[in-house]
Amino acid sequence: MTGFLLLFARIPVLVLALVTGVGAIGTSALTVQAYTASQEASQAQYAAAEAQILARIEASVKQQAALELAISNANALLANSNGKTLDDSTRAALTAAIADAQTALQTATAQVVSAQAQLQLHQAEFSSFTLPWSVAAAAQEIIAAPVPSDNDLALIVSGVGEKMKAVNDAQIAWQAEQDRVAAEAARAAAARAAAARAAAERAAAQNQIVTPPASVPVAQPTITGFNPEAYIYALAPNSFVTWVDGLCAVGTICGVALVGGYKTTPVQIQLDAGLRASYGSDPGKYVLTHEAAHARQWWTYVGNIVSISEQQSGLTGAPAVEFMADCATIGKLGNNTYGHYTRNCTAAQFTAIAPIWR
Repeated sequence: MTGFLLLFARIPVLVLALVTGVGAIGTSALTVQAYTASQEASQAQYAAAEAQILARIEASVKQQAALELAISNANALLANSNGKTLDDSTRAALTAAIADAQTALQTATAQVVSAQAQLQLHQAEFSSFTLPWSVAAAAQEIIAAPVPSDNDLALIVSGVGEKMKAVNDAQIAWQAEQDRVAAEAARAAAARAAAARAAAERAAAQNQIVTPPASVPVAQPTITGFNPEAYIYALAPNSFVTWVDGLCAVGTICGVALVGGYKTTPVQIQLDAGLRASYGSDPGKYVLTHEAAHARQWWTYVGNIVSISEQQSGLTGAPAVEFMADCATIGKLGNNTYGHYTRNCTAAQFTAIAPIWR
């Protein structure tokens, strides 16, 4: 009798479970719908985060190449100036700037590699069954990746260039002191040297090539404290900048290179005095690198700058020089929309122009 009562007592419990189960089915359907919406939202959040970090990586990598070149040129100047300054203070400052730049470059490279590794890891893990909160957490992790901006790296390039100019000025002062203490015989030699320089300047004026302006649309400046002269000098130490009022057409930012004379004749680069701040923008940095490329073309090819550029580009005259300067700039800064003479160079043209930066 007791067993019968116990069996009978279980019947309402089973019925209750079945009724409750019917309600659970409706609740489950709603939960799946909400879960699906949450999953789609998290995937969209991740896609936006991925696009943002890829853009940051691309912009950063472009200026890493300029920083590498600045470090190389600074090291060469440091070696060549040994014993040729009145004191070592400017060289010590340049040594410190090089060390800081190398550290910044190593850090930037490592951060880019780390960010790319995170992307690959998350992409391999994700599937349609990945929990939404895991996807959202991955998006936050990607956004937080410490990738240095191209503007931060450009400022470092500019800073190295400033220290290089200080060393160059110290070398000039050292040379002036040597001249001051020279004997009368040395003064006579200096007079002969001055005459030779005057002849060189006359030759330069006769053989000078004026490259047409490389113009791109004006953009708002993006870097506070950016020094265009120092940036160019860091990429092309055989150049100097002069500022000209009204050089560029309205609505554009431009530069002009004046090359001629001998290998050691410095290349004059003209920039628009009214657009000084705009040279810190992305288009501005393109123009500065383009003009620096002309200085390095002259250093590499000297009197053959036109004929060699014609062979490399298939064009004739000054346009060939300009075309290859754009190729040199694109090769240094990466693909962009600023090229005035071309935005498309062949692999052979990139290979041909690359040695000017060495």
